[in-house]
Amino acid sequence: MEELKEKFEKAYNEYITSVSNEGMAISQEACLYILKFCLENKPLKITDLGSGITSYVLRLYQQYSNDDVIVFSVDDDGRWLTKSKEFCNKHNLNNDNFLGNIELLREHENEFDLVIHDYGHMSTRTANVVNAFNLAKIGGTIVFDDCHKESYYTHLKNTLRTLSQEIIELPETEDKLFTHASRQRFCVKVIKK
Repeated sequence: MEELKEKFEKAYNEYITSVSNEGMAISQEACLYILKFCLENKPLKITDLGSGITSYVLRLYQQYSNDDVIVFSVDDDGRWLTKSKEFCNKHNLNNDNFLGNIELLREHENEFDLVIHDYGHMSTRTANVVNAFNLAKIGGTIVFDDCHKESYYTHLKNTLRTLSQEIIELPETEDKLFTHASRQRFCVKVIKK
């Protein structure tokens, strides 16, 4: 893990200074949680809804895994999708399966071991909570970013409650450097029942 962590931290610093910025990118803490989760749980089929530094993290795991890991990255912003793909390519990571629309994953519903939901602007993300949930297989994990945004988090809790799912807050994903309003950014996860 230490070797991958070092590699990731170097890439993250490059990413937030040359591709995106710290306020837009998912937090370093969330990325490290996702990397550790992957190394411990060994998901084989993963989707990243909202391409970016997570596309790098998941493909870094894919590269170092001994298993046949498949990673999809989806973004509704073609320019951003291209930037994410180019960043992965620059770091000699797999750049297959970059998709421009979440609808292209419909045929893969109930198949993913891990879904990262950080898709589009907040209105798009809110509208796609159920779609993200539907992509995970039973026992699969869905990680939702930006839960510091109260209206989104309220919608997320209500939607998942309707689906009889339990939300698990991930304090280890709290952004130590970047605070929005009165709360630091953080993620939650759901293990699909």
